[in-house]
Amino acid sequence: MLETLEIVQAIDHLHKSFDDLILRGLRSAGSEDLNVLSMLREEFERIGAHHIADLIGAIVDGIRADDSKTAAYLFRAQASLRVFERILTLETVGGILQAMDHGCDPIVEAEESDDEESDADESEDFAEMDGEDDDDS
Repeated sequence: MLETLEIVQAIDHLHKSFDDLILRGLRSAGSEDLNVLSMLREEFERIGAHHIADLIGAIVDGIRADDSKTAAYLFRAQASLRVFERILTLETVGGILQAMDHGCDPIVEAEESDDEESDADESEDFAEMDGEDDDDS
């Protein structure tokens, strides 16, 4: 479930980057925009969405070369990203329904898992603070 959340965050970040490029125009893209897109390309490669990563790469290359086809790549990538997002949603819901069919509640289990992780993080934080207090004495 955590991996799905990371993918959703990457999708949101890419949506925002695309919207920004559309509003400002491709020629206004600077090195920071290209670095963000390159980072997102690597992220989509990592999660296995190679077709989206390839389109992001075409956009970055097109911006650098001032290619007139870059706008088409951008709109194609935007459409592919929306389809990818919908497929991810369907697969996630399908997994939840399948788990519920087998008698478990995956949402409650995920929340309990998150609570356990946050409790462990809090314990580590308190241990660090206790160690710092001992040093100050």
